[in-house]
Amino acid sequence: DSRLKGMQAGADEFLSKPFDSKYLPIRIQNAVRSKRLHDQVEDNYDQLRRSEEARNALVQTIVHDLRSPLCGIQGSLDLHEQAAEEPVEAKRHIDRARSEAKRMTSMVNDLLDLHRLEAGEIILRQAPCRVTTLVGEAAKALGRNTDISRLQLQLSSPDLTCHADHDLLVRVLCNLLSQAISVSPENAPIMIMGSLQSDESVRIVVHDSGSIIPADLRETIFEKFHQNAESNKLGLFSTGLGLAYSKLAIEAHGGKIGVEEGVKSGNAFWFTLPAES
Repeated sequence: DSRLKGMQAGADEFLSKPFDSKYLPIRIQNAVRSKRLHDQVEDNYDQLRRSEEARNALVQTIVHDLRSPLCGIQGSLDLHEQAAEEPVEAKRHIDRARSEAKRMTSMVNDLLDLHRLEAGEIILRQAPCRVTTLVGEAAKALGRNTDISRLQLQLSSPDLTCHADHDLLVRVLCNLLSQAISVSPENAPIMIMGSLQSDESVRIVVHDSGSIIPADLRETIFEKFHQNAESNKLGLFSTGLGLAYSKLAIEAHGGKIGVEEGVKSGNAFWFTLPAES
């Protein structure tokens, strides 16, 4: 009767008196094991649900972000056709179309390379890299519409050198510089600082003049597809790819990356890399 009442009450494991003490530890172990398996299934389900939500958000964001430069290209070409007899105006529209196409290509490359980094499919081609050269090429890669006079480089040594994959590091700097420019007021300087640390690593910092990133976001913004209302308000990468790519690329070199509040204002995105002796 007691077992029937227990089952009617919804129990799937219970003890009725009198009970056999030999079976009690075994039944308790089984109950604990079942609870652990149940919790694990729930955790796996929650992870799958979050992954699905992130995937859906990514699809919507990429569609939106790819549509914007495509519309810009189409509009620029239409205006170019109308202004064909005015060389200066036509050149302006062509430059805009080129810039939008480059931005779209960069987003696609970030997505593809992020996957390759996660899968360990990118082989690092490390060599001595002068920081001045890396920053110069990153500034050049930003495009004609970027006022590179805003970029101010300050190094502890003109010959400051790190050991890294040149192309990956230029992409990382492009991401951080684009980020700094997009969140800073127009014409505000962007400071890039480089120094040799006591542990022989090279530390590079990109300072912006944007809104200060809250402490609880300073780690999560480097997560793939990270998005929330606060990060969008701060003007952080809308697809959540640029910073995630940068994190994986730096860590693949054995380095570290992070962000902290700037000394006077804004934020300081930093990363460290092994120095070239």
